[in-house]
Amino acid sequence: MSSSTTRSFDALRFLEDNEVFDYKHAYFRQYIDERIGKRAADRRDRLIDVYYHVRDKISYEIFDTPLSSAGLASSSIVRAGRGFCLHKSIAFVSAARLLHIPARLKAAKVINHFASPGIIELMGGAVFLHWFAEVWLDDKWIKVAPVFNKLLCSLYKATPLEFDGRNDSIHQPYDEAAGTSMIFLEPPRTVEPANAAELIDLVRAAHPRMAPENGHVCADPRRRPRGAAHLPPSISATSERSALNG
Repeated sequence: MSSSTTRSFDALRFLEDNEVFDYKHAYFRQYIDERIGKRAADRRDRLIDVYYHVRDKISYEIFDTPLSSAGLASSSIVRAGRGFCLHKSIAFVSAARLLHIPARLKAAKVINHFASPGIIELMGGAVFLHWFAEVWLDDKWIKVAPVFNKLLCSLYKATPLEFDGRNDSIHQPYDEAAGTSMIFLEPPRTVEPANAAELIDLVRAAHPRMAPENGHVCADPRRRPRGAAHLPPSISATSERSALNG
């Protein structure tokens, strides 16, 4: 079997519809069609549109977020319009598969600078299990993290990650003056085939407090406005409201 045939055969694994990547679900298909549609004829350009939609239109939230079989289905994620890196990466992978682009889920431990003291307490430290996606284009896997939106990055005075459909985009800048970015502490692992039970177990193993048996991350005890759970402590409540409303 030739190399190209092997690649084509293997790629079929990463186009499957399942309980997590349920891209054949009527609501998910309608959601993507209405928001992405056919503005671009090229698959790559449509994938870029998906990237920016997931990055900026699905709110990055950790507190009070579903972490259950139902809550981790891509159709549920886009319906809720919120989630953390796992949820957003699931939505992106499903949309890529809908576009007939092989895609898969990846995870790695990182040091996340975009975290408030409350989030660090919930996670049990500054080392996070971070999730992102890979897509198969141009006969190679391209790493993609449509996670931290423009609002969050602006509050931390960081530049959001861009995606050109050709190059890896996972090393989120943090302190641009110092040239620092998200620190990966291990080689990323591929989670495929992805099923909800395994994903929940992986989250629970890394962050026990984050994955209670009720299938829901706890609410933010500080009760900040939605979208503000990750704001640095130096930002005032007035600044939070202005940013969230602007």
